[in-house]
Amino acid sequence: MYFIQSERFLDAYLRCAEHVVNEGRRKSDMNEVQDLACLISPQLAEWTEFVAFVERISQDENLKHGAQKAKRAYERLSGNITKPSYIGRLKQYPFLKVGTNDFTPIDQLALVAEKFGEAPQSSNLSLSVFHPSDLRDAYRPGYVPCLSFIDVKYRDGELRTKFFFRSCDFAEVALFDFLHCSRIHFSIMENFKEQRPDVDIRESKILFFFSRAFTYKRKREPITAIRNAAALASET
Repeated sequence: MYFIQSERFLDAYLRCAEHVVNEGRRKSDMNEVQDLACLISPQLAEWTEFVAFVERISQDENLKHGAQKAKRAYERLSGNITKPSYIGRLKQYPFLKVGTNDFTPIDQLALVAEKFGEAPQSSNLSLSVFHPSDLRDAYRPGYVPCLSFIDVKYRDGELRTKFFFRSCDFAEVALFDFLHCSRIHFSIMENFKEQRPDVDIRESKILFFFSRAFTYKRKREPITAIRNAAALASET
């Protein structure tokens, strides 16, 4: 396992991408690593800058396709035959209620906030994007959600949101995964505060765990574009 820790999202992304490119096992036309973990201790001001940076560079020709792919997964409530909607799974997925024929959609984000309100120290604050039927219904390998599972823990004044990925393309999509997952993290935190204003959430952390992280050798221009934009931003 390779572990990266940072207080800045952009720094964390660039270090992860560098590790995948430099240390990844050569496999046909790609480099691949397994078990990459990244822990970020975000500050609101830095996160706001990160969001603005990503939104600004997302129209770059080398980044536009990845940005659009991420938007479809994280912002549109309905999926399609090539990829399910992650946010749709989190907000309105029709899981079958055990012992019934009830497929009423579940808002998992609202449900974990409710459970936090009942017991902030609960170990059951978990959300699922992956469903076993995805393996059956996959029309192509990429259909199975890359973001599989989210787990949230509150301990000793600290809130940690943990995002588990089965796979992630660190050239085309990973920067936008960091963006959208960070938004989910801060949304969860605000929902928890609304449920229990008496509970002191003094700090928060985000853990990304990538079971597989890769880059295609022929598609590394996005990493270069992000690195160049980051260098330019640091000079201004």
